Formats: sequence, C-alpha cells, structure tokens
Amino acid sequence: MPFLEAIASIQAREPKLISNPAKFKFNEYLRAFSISGVGKIDTLIAYQSALETALAKGQTFNQFQKANPDLLANIHKKQQERIFRYNAIYANTRGKMLRYENAPPITDSSDGDGWYYIYYSRHDSRARHLEFDGVCLPRKHEFWHTHTPPLDWGCRCELQMFSERQIKAKGIAVTTTPPKDRFQEAGGFEPDTSKFLHNFFSEKLQRYANNAKATGLLKAVLNSIEQKKQRFLSLVQLNPDQVMDFATLPPVVVKAVEAPADQVVLSGATLQKHLDKHPETDLFDYYLVQDILEQPLAVFKDLKDPTIILIGVKFGRWYRLSVGVHETLNGFASLLHSSNGKKIMKQLARNPLLYKSPEFAWGGPAQP
Repeated sequence: MPFLEAIASIQAREPKLISNPAKFKFNEYLRAFSISGVGKIDTLIAYQSALETALAKGQTFNQFQKANPDLLANIHKKQQERIFRYNAIYANTRGKMLRYENAPPITDSSDGDGWYYIYYSRHDSRARHLEFDGVCLPRKHEFWHTHTPPLDWGCRCELQMFSERQIKAKGIAVTTTPPKDRFQEAGGFEPDTSKFLHNFFSEKLQRYANNAKATGLLKAVLNSIEQKKQRFLSLVQLNPDQVMDFATLPPVVVKAVEAPADQVVLSGATLQKHLDKHPETDLFDYYLVQDILEQPLAVFKDLKDPTIILIGVKFGRWYRLSVGVHETLNGFASLLHSSNGKKIMKQLARNPLLYKSPEFAWGGPAQP
C-alpha cells in the first residue's frame, strides 16, 4: 500500500496518538528521506572502500573495473534491499505500535492499565538481542522507550501485547529486573522523529569522521532536511491575510502556458478555505504540491477560466492542481487528489494538453 494511503487507513481508525495528521505524515516523510539519502552515501562509500582496497593490491582502475564489472550494481542492489527491508520492518512496527498504544486501559486491572509487552527474539545464528528475549513489562514501562524493536539494521525481534489476565493464564511472569540498558543503535525504531534524526546522523558522522567526502554529503542531507522543515513551517504559519511565494514553474511550462512569470503564489485565505471545504486534504498535501508544481507530469488548459491544470504523482497519490494565470502573477487556486489516476484523467478528456513530460502515462499506475 502506498505511503499516503497506508496512513489514511490508520487515520480511518481515528487513533488518538495522531493529533495532527499533516505533521505526522511530514515527520514520517523526513525519516524515510533520511534513510534513503544516507543509504546512497553508504553505497558510494562502500564502492570507494572497495576501490581503495583494489588499489592497495596494486590494481589499476581499469583492472579493477574489468575484475569487478558488476560491483557498483551489486552494492546498489544490496543497499536497496537493506533499505527496503528496514522500511518494511519499520512500517510494520509503526502500525502495530499505533494499535497497541491506542488500546484503551483495562480499568479493573492491578495497575490501572492492564496491558503488557513481551519481547521476542529469533533463536538462530543471526540473533543479536537474545538478552531481551522474554522480557515482560507493563505497556507504559520506561524500558520500552529505548527497547522497542527493531533495535538496529536487520533486527527481526518483535513485541507482542497481552492483557494482565492473559499473561496470568499463560503462566508468564512479569520481569522484576529489566536487562541492563544499552545504547539503541542508529536506524532502530525511535518514535520521536527529532531523536531518531539526531541518533541516526550522529552515528553516521562518527563512522565517517575521517572521510571528508562522506561527511560533506551527510551535511548536505542535513541541510536539505532543514530546508524541508522550514518549507513545511512556512505553510503552518501562513495566516489568512498573508500571501507566500509557493513554487516556481519550470521554464518549459512557463513557455507552454504563456505565463507572465515563473513564480506561483498562495494566499492564506485560499489555503484555509480549501482545508475547511476538503477535510481529506491537509498541509502535507500542500507541501507535496510544491514539488509537483516545479516538476509536473502534464499541464492542461481549463476550458472556462484563465487557469492551467497540472497533474503529478507523489507517494502513490495523483494530484490535480489548478493555477490561475493572470497578467502579472500566477495564483494557486485548488488541489484535488485520488489514488486512481484514470479517474482524474477522465475529467480532463476534453481539456487541451499544453505540456507533457516524458515520464507521463495516461492514467497509468501512480509512481512513488
């Protein structure tokens, strides 16, 4: 299930822990962006290390290439598999923990909550966290703040939740003294996004402290994250009586639609009116729209108004955006979204096509 649709399914159950859906989605997006961006750096450094090893053996670069024709591709594939595997584990854990944490307390229980987590580790040669296997503690115990799996890359441990009555029936004893604390390795599950990013990048910067290229790339990712935070914050702080510079249309689109300028502005009044009218839309949609405006898949002409309609896809969701093209400026008008691209394209069957990117497919499957 695509990222946005997966979160929508969680929201449909009205979880109490997601008080601000837009902020929740933005934080999860930052986490995924960080893992992906650093994964590419890890791939580059792995290739660099392999090359240095070959040179230390006296090989020339050409000899190295001939001897290892598929090295980069293999490393890239391996890294992709690791990133995919981690994200799958993380997504499953995130969904499970949201269900667990939203379960109402059992009022007649001994501690007023009545729920317990039990830690389960695999028992094979790849097991790395056997010391925590079988730990049974109350759901709200501070131990779980730092020991909710996955604890590191490739961790396959999991938590199960049982009621007080269930653990008594199973003969499971509550742990009296939790295992000695240990540092939660970067990449492990950390519910707080700020803490996760701090731990994740601190570990990477320490690992590559003697590699100027790697640290430079890591700092570039950090700078990009800060820019994304500021961009989202500007939407959060936009008042109804304010207007902000929202996005920049690419030159090819400006030319195709004969726009007076490349800048698109967004008024706070338009934003608030749309959010009130369409509760299925939130500020994270508007955050993603900025990227679509700067790289649309297709642009159509509105049949009635001096408006252009831009189409784009983000995280498996199709967006239809309207921008008013006036004599002196371009004003963002509205957005609609759907998981069904064909549904959106059907509405534009009679609209003149002004621009189409090479990646555009008529109503095809949504790309990430």
